[in-house]
Amino acid sequence: MESPASRRTKSHLNMYLKFVVLIVVFASGIYMGAVNNIGNVQERLAQQLNNQTLIGLTDLTKGFSDTVETELFWDVWEIVQEKFVEGPQDERSLFYGAIEGAVASLEDPYSVFLRPEITKEFVADLSGSFEGIGAEIGKRQGRLIIVAPLPNSPAEKAGLESGDIVATIDGEDAGPLPLDEAVRRIRGPRGSAVQFTIFREKTDELLDISVTRAPIDIPTVSHEVREDGVLYVKLSHFNDVSLKKFDPVIKAANKDSVKGMVLDLRNNPGGFLDVAVAMTSEWLAEGELIVKEDFHNGGDHDIEYTSRGNHRLTDVPTVVLINGGSASASEILAGALRDHDKAILVGETTFGKGSVQDFQTFPDGSALKLTVAKWLTPKGGSINDTGIEADVTVTGESEIDVELDDIGDPILDKGIEVLLELVGESLSE
Repeated sequence: MESPASRRTKSHLNMYLKFVVLIVVFASGIYMGAVNNIGNVQERLAQQLNNQTLIGLTDLTKGFSDTVETELFWDVWEIVQEKFVEGPQDERSLFYGAIEGAVASLEDPYSVFLRPEITKEFVADLSGSFEGIGAEIGKRQGRLIIVAPLPNSPAEKAGLESGDIVATIDGEDAGPLPLDEAVRRIRGPRGSAVQFTIFREKTDELLDISVTRAPIDIPTVSHEVREDGVLYVKLSHFNDVSLKKFDPVIKAANKDSVKGMVLDLRNNPGGFLDVAVAMTSEWLAEGELIVKEDFHNGGDHDIEYTSRGNHRLTDVPTVVLINGGSASASEILAGALRDHDKAILVGETTFGKGSVQDFQTFPDGSALKLTVAKWLTPKGGSINDTGIEADVTVTGESEIDVELDDIGDPILDKGIEVLLELVGESLSE
């Protein structure tokens, strides 16, 4: 007969039954791991428990199958609640932990289950303001990486750079941390400090860097028309205010005194897909392919995003500056303009964050961010992991001119040079 505790537990969690499939995946992973290591399980368990009697331990070489009974989850749940040395645990925390484990078993750094409190912070990021250090972080090959510090952010001022590998956060190994947990630990009240140990591959250095947290307003668009007639545009993020702030750029680009545009996407970690599509459309003719979402089951499920709306930059010569901090939406825009011969890319290979995340919220305030597709450029090139190579490769290391007491920007300098050459060729035809 089922115990009262069991009935209460199951009743309390009925609202979450939509996650049973995920839990099955999680449990399946546990089973398969056990199968692969079955040879000396009993012996190891006996040693670990100091040869205590293993109550209920049967022959583990028998009884495994390819199917998983969902009742296993409830059995484990009840055993934990009844026998764990610290006593019964908070049901909400246990259940969220099970879902987090199921999603983590996918081994995809961009797929994550977000508890309500983390969901709130994530949505605040996308709206354009939050408190923290002002840096986009990601994971590559199991390592936590600074994708890009935001301009004038505490992270940038403290010396964090794109590509830095985060070894520790406040003295704790950062490698095993899920992405959302790492973000949570980096966040904190304004005025407080977070300590990093980072490894900088390009200089082969291990550095300790302290960053003081502060309110972060995510910058979007700034521009200036240089004396040589080059319109320099810095696009720092694709968020919900970027399109509005991009309008003055378009007006400036169409003035007779402007020869062309240098669009700086360096250290731009991305943002909203629809913003990237709308911006890219400004350079392309109506209906031209911008990016394709390639789903695992392919065919009719694939989605193509094409140029729409205004097309006010189709005749503006353009050079796009990229580096290892250019990711996601930045790579969509750069890849589309390059494939349609609308821009020359100058700088370094981009980060390679070319996957699509579906973001779904639930009634309790939690959310699931799940990778559902990969992005392909108009010519079919994959963005994910490989990134987009520059047409003209230039190292991004700054050079200091001692006599002028100035810091040079070789990528920007080369971008302006390439644009002026491009304009010169077009004017001579």
